[in-house]
Parts: sequence; structure tokens; C-alpha cells
Amino acid sequence: MRFFGLDSNYMDKPQLQWLEKELAASGSDWKICFFHHPLYSSGGTHGSDMQLREQLEPLFLKYGVDAVFSGHEHFYERIKPQKGIYYFISGGAGKVRQGDVGKTNLTAKAFDTGYHFMLVEFSKTRCTSRSSRIRGRPWIRARSRGSATRTRRNSRRRHHRPVSDTCLTPVRHVSDTFELFGV
Repeated sequence: MRFFGLDSNYMDKPQLQWLEKELAASGSDWKICFFHHPLYSSGGTHGSDMQLREQLEPLFLKYGVDAVFSGHEHFYERIKPQKGIYYFISGGAGKVRQGDVGKTNLTAKAFDTGYHFMLVEFSKTRCTSRSSRIRGRPWIRARSRGSATRTRRNSRRRHHRPVSDTCLTPVRHVSDTFELFGV
């Protein structure tokens, strides 16, 4: 398995040349690309990045990229395979834009009603993706309980260490499960 990370904010000729060289040399069972802007999207705010698609998709097709992960949109969307490539959008940690993802001919599964995360597992022959929505807003709380203090009953110092609680709201349910079979 090999991952190819790209800077989609500035897709220049040297980056495209690097990608082509690395894809051509890769003998991996799985070729996975990831970057910020989606080539395909049903989002109302941003949508598909057509210019980026024109630059990248021919390389993906030529060298057998299996799956592409992106963000930018503030929702989850699994795109129906486009020319044999699977596309996923996961932007569920930013500001929720409820109602932003429309049901289009691209959409296999989508939701924009809350925060989410993805768990993706690979084996030699299978890629399993699970997307789960979380209830409420994830949050982190840290508090400090003072410093060293003296008590009257004894002269020993008691040291209170800072207490940190990390709390994520419970998972509501698995919203999408998908399996892709490879070589």
C-alpha cells in the first residue's frame, strides 16, 4: 500500500512530475491519494474542482489509483466510482454546513447534519471504510487545581498536579460502511 499526499492549493508542474514518477514506480497493491480539494463533490458551497480534476485524473487513471480522500467541504460524501476510482470527502470536524450537500448523480452516500470521523482499514485484498457521526460537539476541557499547598495539621506539602480531561461525545451510529476489493 502506498499513500501519495499532494498540495492541492498549488498544483504546479514539479508536483505533477513528482506524482507521475512516483505512481509509475509504485508496485503497491493499493495506491491511495489524499489532498484538500475534492475532484468530485455534490457540495453547494464549493463543489467539484474541475481544474484540479483535469490535472490529476489522467494520472490517476493511467497509473491505477484505487481511492482518493479529500476534505474542504464540511460534510461526508462517498462518491460513486468515477472511471473506476473511489472518491471520499471527509470534512466533518469544521463548521457544520447543514443542507450543503445535495443528492446528485455523483452521490453514493452523504450527510451534513453533524460532525463525523472516518476509520479506514486496509488489508492486501480489501479496504473497509466506516464513517460515524458524533453527537454534539467534540470538546476538550483542562483545569488546574492550584499549586503546592501547606496544611495546618501537618507540615508536609501536598502537590496538586494539573488535571486534564479529554471528552468526546459518544458516537451516535455508523452512518456509512463501504468495502472496496483490490488485487
